[in-house]
Amino acid sequence: MSSRRNNKNAHSFEKSNYEKNARRRELYRLMSSKKKEALLARRREKRPELKRQRLSISSTNNNLATTSSSV
Repeated sequence: MSSRRNNKNAHSFEKSNYEKNARRRELYRLMSSKKKEALLARRREKRPELKRQRLSISSTNNNLATTSSSV
């Protein structure tokens, strides 16, 4: 019974996720080219900042792992 419910939940999640992505693609397709360029420029501008954050988090996690293993 439980596995059937989990399967149903997974199916509904996949369906809703698919519908969200389809809606997003449709909105993007209808968007003007200037708006698309602005979105792309904003993403490119944020990319280095996000990369620094990921590297910072990664190095923090590595430092925590090495200090806890040496104890």
